[in-house]
Amino acid sequence: MRRPEIQVHVDETGIHISKLDSNSPARLLVSEFMILCNSLSADFAALHHLPIIYRTQEPRDSSSVVASSELDPLAFEKLRKTFKRSRLSLTPGLHSGLGLTAYTQVSSPIRRYADLVTQRQFTAHLQSKPLPYDRDELLKILANAESNEQTIRSIEDQSTTYWILKYLSDEKREQPLDAVLLDRKGSIELTDYYLRGKLPDPGNESPGSTIAVKIESIHPEKNEVRFRRA
Repeated sequence: MRRPEIQVHVDETGIHISKLDSNSPARLLVSEFMILCNSLSADFAALHHLPIIYRTQEPRDSSSVVASSELDPLAFEKLRKTFKRSRLSLTPGLHSGLGLTAYTQVSSPIRRYADLVTQRQFTAHLQSKPLPYDRDELLKILANAESNEQTIRSIEDQSTTYWILKYLSDEKREQPLDAVLLDRKGSIELTDYYLRGKLPDPGNESPGSTIAVKIESIHPEKNEVRFRRA
């Protein structure tokens, strides 16, 4: 289940928010070839006992999720919670999200240092030269890469949330917004922005219901927003 990605662009004319179709033929083609490249690389490394950094993911709990062809927020939320976080390892292992017995990341060296390290290992091996990294060095890089990954992801999330809140504060403060009720505690998600918040009084609405809300208070710099029924 791939739902559209939120794209935030800020320039001198203002804040622009759009959705990018993750299932477009071009993006799926690039994605599938990337996965194929990475999986074949992992198999090659495992077969030739080449020390590299693998990515693994434990199997998810699928017993509580009902298959659905509709991409509604409630189904997406239930599905998301079943997945385990992927991990980096020096040992090949199952990547359940991709359905592969071994997986590495070697296709994006310009944005992931671990990919560059792995490419250097392959290059040395194919040229019959000494490997630039032994297992101890790879272990240090792995630990650093995992920590940096989490930091970068957190910064990206904070940045996206800030600009969405700033946009809502500037452009939508007095307008009704569609939201989906995620649970009976009042957790909601704005349909057009994937922004989550709390609704103090969800009433008798059932989870999955679409309701109209308005912004009661909003502070982008504090990452705070409060909603009320429209």
